[in-house]
Amino acid sequence: RYSVSGASWAASTTTLTANTIALHTEGTLAYAGSGSAGNLWTSTDGDAWTQRSDKASCFATWQEKVWIGYQNTIKSAKAAATSWSGNITVGDHGTNILAMTEAFGLLFIRKEDGLYYFNGTDVVPIFRKNTTLYTGNKVLRFHEGFLYYNDMARVKKLSMSGGQLANIVDVTPEMGGDETKELYGHGIPIEAWTGPGDKLYVAFNLGENSFAEVLVYNGLGWQQFYRSAASVTMSAGGYSRLSDKT
Repeated sequence: RYSVSGASWAASTTTLTANTIALHTEGTLAYAGSGSAGNLWTSTDGDAWTQRSDKASCFATWQEKVWIGYQNTIKSAKAAATSWSGNITVGDHGTNILAMTEAFGLLFIRKEDGLYYFNGTDVVPIFRKNTTLYTGNKVLRFHEGFLYYNDMARVKKLSMSGGQLANIVDVTPEMGGDETKELYGHGIPIEAWTGPGDKLYVAFNLGENSFAEVLVYNGLGWQQFYRSAASVTMSAGGYSRLSDKT
């Protein structure tokens, strides 16, 4: 956790039983999920953590509730996260939920096999690809009225109107030049966030089969923000409102 007054980082006094793969905050609680490796944990101060009885691979806030995704189900809770709703099945039983976010007043859910939304009553598929499962389909970001997601190495931009799907546009940044650039391009998207200038930032790995990159999208085109040395892998990216830095 980071102390604003002390301007320093410190490890929690509680050691979790498994590696954390997802973090979330809502209200007075912080949430840490470990997927199948262990139950989720909650904390009121980021220091002492309490283990809960459910597992979580990803989190989202929607309709004043915290939602957790695990395997092929979602569930929600209010207040102290001690009483969760029943499981709601999303898509095929054998495919996993990878990411969730609120967009267009709905809860969008990204899985290995497709993209879905939950309207409070029904789970509705936007698309399903049961024969092309991909565990890296984790980019899911609502930004300035559009939902951005990755479909393997492609970046897609989704819009809705009147509660119905309006359009899906491929906005993947392309790279030309030699054979390697054209074959691998900027690589595989791994994360997206809204950063400085209220622009969309997307992190990529394996650009030209070697480089990690961060590109900025302004709604019309892309600009390179960061490029690593060769053979570097990026694990995550994000934005600090405190320091206004990506």
